[in-house]
Amino acid sequence: MEQLSVRELRAALEFLREAYRFGDLDEFVARIVKGLPVLIPCEVVAYCEMNPLTNASLNRTDPPGIAPPVINEAWQRHMNEHPVLTHNVRTRDGHAVRFADFLTHREHRKLAVYNEFYRPIGIEDGLCAALDVRLPRVVGLGLHRERWCFGERHKALMDLVRPHLVQAWRNAKSVSRLRAGLRVAGGALERLDRAVVVCSCSGRVRLATVRAVRLLGEYFAWRGGVGSRLPEGLCLWARHQAARVDSPTAMTPRFPHSVTRGGKRLELRLVIEPGHFLLLLDEHVDLIELAPLLRLGLTRREAEVLAWVVQGKTNDDIARVLGISARTVQKHLERVFVKLGVETRTAAARVATETAGGL
Repeated sequence: MEQLSVRELRAALEFLREAYRFGDLDEFVARIVKGLPVLIPCEVVAYCEMNPLTNASLNRTDPPGIAPPVINEAWQRHMNEHPVLTHNVRTRDGHAVRFADFLTHREHRKLAVYNEFYRPIGIEDGLCAALDVRLPRVVGLGLHRERWCFGERHKALMDLVRPHLVQAWRNAKSVSRLRAGLRVAGGALERLDRAVVVCSCSGRVRLATVRAVRLLGEYFAWRGGVGSRLPEGLCLWARHQAARVDSPTAMTPRFPHSVTRGGKRLELRLVIEPGHFLLLLDEHVDLIELAPLLRLGLTRREAEVLAWVVQGKTNDDIARVLGISARTVQKHLERVFVKLGVETRTAAARVATETAGGL
């Protein structure tokens, strides 16, 4: 790995402090596409959520709107010949790579993706890294220059910050789900069907949703409530995470705290705000077998949708995983409800879990 200078390391730390700031996915993307050119000089930064199976791509760039709609259509037509995207799909490796790691400048200029997308917007070189490679979706960041000049030091710097960006991106997704849930719940955190705890910096709980209290009880034998302190292990972890925010040596990513119990896993993410912490809890269950669900009279696609519902996935999440639209996911769910004689996702998930465990 290239030896980075003290100046570069300090710039990376400053960039990461900004990346970890509280905010939803839109706010995270806006900060990252603005901040990356300061860390690694370039003319264009792009955040892309791509589905190579359907040639669909949701892009956000700085400067915004650099590619008009007709150019974006060319990107979607030819994205599958992009050397980095094909590398991501083949290897599921998200480490930083340059165009030059796969082909020469002359070879790059022969590609349709160059002639119909990059050349019209004045781009010659790229440095890319993936935040998530769970097919069929690839979420990536691309830094682009008007000259063929990204070097190994740029790769090293991007690889240094990438694990942090992955964790900050996941935090931002959790905050987006929280805010969406609050809108549905009319702004009342107590009524939200998500596991959220607001606590002081000392670990004293100020507010906790019903689901959060249940999960803390199941995984930590916690019998507290508002006014009580979090379990001691969680307090120590939270204080350790908070202490690293301004540490000059804090170059390890802020991974979530993970606890397993009976084939299930609880993932806890900490969002640090002045004066308090926000703890976001997500329970994950191994994808259940489809055979028992098929015996309930479900089609294979309906069973797949229901299996992901059991994992707590939203319609948008399931749509990305299965390569279908969120509207189609909802239609499948409506048929599942009828066949199972239930009215809610929670009830359907309960039936699926009980069925898979009892057959």
